[in-house]
Amino acid sequence: MNIDAQYPLLYGYAILLILNIIFIASIHFLTRDEEEDRNFREMSVVLNIYGFLFLVSAFGIVWYGIFVYFIFFALIGLLAKRFNTYSPEDEKNQNLFTVQSTLAGLLFLFIALYFVRTALPHAWTNLKSA
Repeated sequence: MNIDAQYPLLYGYAILLILNIIFIASIHFLTRDEEEDRNFREMSVVLNIYGFLFLVSAFGIVWYGIFVYFIFFALIGLLAKRFNTYSPEDEKNQNLFTVQSTLAGLLFLFIALYFVRTALPHAWTNLKSA
């Protein structure tokens, strides 16, 4: 039995959209209004939108795929914000400050390495073929 062929594609999008709205609403109403929960709320909403658009782009809508690429960078930015936020009390804890600085440095190194290894060669190839 092929479930994909039974329903039009629009119904599938509607089901995905309804499930995403339910998930975002539940995250919003089930988390407290504290700093750490707000960070979790932001990351989960962006990740949910990312996943929704990824599922939609799997059906061939190209500009959704491009938009998903930029949302992925926004998610990395939110994660980096989580590593770099600290309170004045945290400054006194040298171990925590060292761990957060190391994680932030590794994240920067990962993004820089990705940019150098993929974006620059891809741009160069586009320039040569233009």
